[in-house]
Amino acid sequence: MKATTANAKRGGLAYNLDFLPRWFVFGSVDLENDQFQSLNLRFAPAGGLGYHVVRDERTQFDLSAERR
Repeated sequence: MKATTANAKRGGLAYNLDFLPRWFVFGSVDLENDQFQSLNLRFAPAGGLGYHVVRDERTQFDLSAERR
């Protein structure tokens, strides 16, 4: 017996923009569609502010706060 048990699609985009050497703003959006959960389109935008705690050639450690 051949039956489809899942049919979900998910994706997202994100963008960061440095406005000072250590500070940045960011925005993102997540999209989701799931046939069996009757989910036509889930659209979840977010944005926030971040700080580069460590940023050199080999390491990057960021802290960020986001609002959904």
